[in-house]
Amino acid sequence: MIMEKEQKRPSEEDVQKKMLQFQILEGDLRAVRGQLEQAIARIDEASRTKLALEELGMVKADDSAMVPVGAGTFVRGKITDSESVLVSIGSDMAVMKTREDAISFTEDRIAELQKLAEGMMLQEKAVVTELQRLQPEIQKMLQG
Repeated sequence: MIMEKEQKRPSEEDVQKKMLQFQILEGDLRAVRGQLEQAIARIDEASRTKLALEELGMVKADDSAMVPVGAGTFVRGKITDSESVLVSIGSDMAVMKTREDAISFTEDRIAELQKLAEGMMLQEKAVVTELQRLQPEIQKMLQG
């Protein structure tokens, strides 16, 4: 007598575990994408800063400029020194740098942010791959 091989149906607990794993990965994906968006925004801001620093080299002493005071509000001011720049180095600290040093510092910051963004893209890809692997597995368990 030949015995038919019985396929073991996944338990409800197994299905719930897989679905929970899937939901956690979806949350991870949302978090990684949010962090990636922030990194891209910071790269964009640093790139605009670099451009402004480069253009500052064309400004002469006593040229007037619109100076931002926050929330999209500006006041007219005079540039008295276009070669000395106060640069934020984090933790509410800033240092005085030459315009050229500030440009180099900003370029380094952009490079660091790009590396960070590349790592996040790899992380995003890994999470998406795992979600794509789990989805048919869960569907099979539910149909099973």
